[in-house]
Amino acid sequence: MDKLLATIEGDGYKTNKHFERYMTSRTGIAGPATLDYLDKAVDTFFKRFRHMYDLTIVEKWRRSETLHFMLAGDKDPARELARWLVKNAVHHLDWIY
Repeated sequence: MDKLLATIEGDGYKTNKHFERYMTSRTGIAGPATLDYLDKAVDTFFKRFRHMYDLTIVEKWRRSETLHFMLAGDKDPARELARWLVKNAVHHLDWIY
């Protein structure tokens, strides 16, 4: 989820195949002010989505109460969680200390 979100944040959605219909429908809208409004709306949506994702998913799964159960459990989920933690440590260094 984090990887997908990172690819569509900013202007990434404009070249993503899942947003082709949206980008095509924008061409029929008249006026640069309307397009600016739509760009701001999409940007705001992704910022809020990222905030809620970080708040409800990232912070919950990085708690020490959850981590020690996940990392000591089955090897496949533990491996994926460890990979996810390493990747997110670059963006969220404050949780390490």
